[in-house]
Amino acid sequence: MRTARAKRFCEIQAVSAGWLPSSVPPIIVLGTIYLLLFDLRRIMIGMAVAQAEKSAFRSSAPFERRAFPQAAIYCSDGRFADQINQFLHQGLGLDGYDRLAIAGGPACFAGYFEAYREEEGAVSHLRFLSRLHKLGRLILISHEGCGFYSDFLRVSELGLHDRLRNDLSRAARRIREVEAKLRIEGYLARVNGSSVWFEPVAV
Repeated sequence: MRTARAKRFCEIQAVSAGWLPSSVPPIIVLGTIYLLLFDLRRIMIGMAVAQAEKSAFRSSAPFERRAFPQAAIYCSDGRFADQINQFLHQGLGLDGYDRLAIAGGPACFAGYFEAYREEEGAVSHLRFLSRLHKLGRLILISHEGCGFYSDFLRVSELGLHDRLRNDLSRAARRIREVEAKLRIEGYLARVNGSSVWFEPVAV
């Protein structure tokens, strides 16, 4: 009953507004109203998109739709972000890569009891990326002055350099247990003045 009344109301409004003559069949009236509402909705969506584009930032970097078969695991410390990206692109010649940036980077895979929750999450994310993008190559990068060691693990600066190198090997062994097919490389980022150097580490 309500539906019939609503249809009749639309018919009356359309005729009263002069959109359609009274002799037009009801189905034509309803179809015309539907098309008008559809066009109005499309116009409103277009206006909303145009407004969003005005306030949004448009990146000039082209989007690459294909997945990359390599990934890098490194610390989330933003001080090293630009240098790591430059090293991976220019130093190793990668055209693109998946990234797993977490506090401590490879240290999360090194078997520390204090970081077992972090390790579980990191392993899960790595498995996901490896399955989804069919990874074949993995780059591990640790860096000097890492707060994950000094604050979270309470490791002193004494002997930290050797600890970082050893942990890269431990992390590689752990990763091979869960993703044996990956070809793994290790690097240690060292700060010298205002420059960052990336030393290869056998893993």
